[in-house]
Amino acid sequence: MKTTKRKGFIGILLMAWMGMILGSCSGDGDGDGTLPKEHLSFKIDIIGYYGNSGNALEYIPMIADIPDQYNILIITFANFPNEDSPIELEIKGPYEGKYVFPEKPDQMIADIALWKSKPDPYGRSRKALVSIGGENGHFPAKGDPVAITEKLVKFITAYNLDGLDIDLEGSSVQSANLLIDVIVKLKTDGYLVTAAPEAAQTPLNAYQSIIPLLDWVHPQFYNNGPNSVAIPWVPEDCDFWLATDWQKRQCSGIPNWVLVLQTMQTHLQLTHDQLGMLFPTTPSAAGSYNNWDIQLLADQVKEYEIRHAGTWAIAYDHTIDYAFAKAMGALME
Repeated sequence: MKTTKRKGFIGILLMAWMGMILGSCSGDGDGDGTLPKEHLSFKIDIIGYYGNSGNALEYIPMIADIPDQYNILIITFANFPNEDSPIELEIKGPYEGKYVFPEKPDQMIADIALWKSKPDPYGRSRKALVSIGGENGHFPAKGDPVAITEKLVKFITAYNLDGLDIDLEGSSVQSANLLIDVIVKLKTDGYLVTAAPEAAQTPLNAYQSIIPLLDWVHPQFYNNGPNSVAIPWVPEDCDFWLATDWQKRQCSGIPNWVLVLQTMQTHLQLTHDQLGMLFPTTPSAAGSYNNWDIQLLADQVKEYEIRHAGTWAIAYDHTIDYAFAKAMGALME
């Protein structure tokens, strides 16, 4: 009986010892007794517009001080009125000035190069683009696509940039389809091309010929409400005109902004990787439809695996201690 008890006691010790070893070697925990964190199986391009932020000018940081979560930097805004005119860049903040090419902000260009050279903590590539358009910007309505593209390439190269973001607004939006040859040429030469149409019927209709050519599209989900979008950008069986909040779910249990992207994907035969979005970081960043829940946005980006999420603008994110950048980055940590 004594031998049996001793063997039983030794067996219990061996089982406990083996359990400790297996527990410490297991990949199912964080090594501190807590459950593992759930990581995304994809990376998110976190996009920030930089250089014009009318209600937060004092919060525009030096490029070196932009948080590491951002990996797509879009410089605003360039103006290119016609084929014969020089490209102008008017920028606010630390590098403030109006630069008529070939004049350029050398310190900003050096800082862009340094920013791009830093390793990304999430393993993404860092890219810097220039945005042409905005509220007052223009793009040539006619001209030789080859000559226009050559001018753009000279500008992009001189600024150490990686491509073009198209942000035609107002009456200029009707010129969007004239960009087809320019986009094809830029992409053939290895440049990144994106676009930021307003999420409203007229801009989306005007952009539809160029959207399939883009690396991705990130509509502006602000200043216009969901009820400014109709067929073919929303499903036929959805009473989308009743929707009043981009983050709510009017139809099929899908957030309104996501539903527009999904419908766009089907209508224009896009890949999922071509879908992105922009939102206003704070109510001060846009005139209306500007009150977004950042944590809810992060949850929705995760739920629908949106690859490109951006904000107007980095300066506004700075006013709230970069809450957007941190929420998006946390999804990949």
